[in-house]
Amino acid sequence: MPIAERSDNNPFRNLNLSTLKASKKPGLNDIVANIEKAEKDDNIKGILLNLNYFEAGYATTTEIRNALVKFKKGKQRAGCHFYQLYMGNYK
Repeated sequence: MPIAERSDNNPFRNLNLSTLKASKKPGLNDIVANIEKAEKDDNIKGILLNLNYFEAGYATTTEIRNALVKFKKGKQRAGCHFYQLYMGNYK
């Protein structure tokens, strides 16, 4: 499932009926906001994104990249590991 632009605030949308717990999938807004929050936290020395299956278009990937570049300008480290990368908009 590709990364949504905004996370869904409906608690029943991703409800697992066997455990009765909602599995919230972060949207692009959550990912960028958390990178920006980490940039301001002096206790965080770096970010490592370990992505087993990453499905996103060019614009979403660019937004995440730009947030990580901004994060790295603060002398913090950032890295990504992709097991499988899928950019479905390209054929």
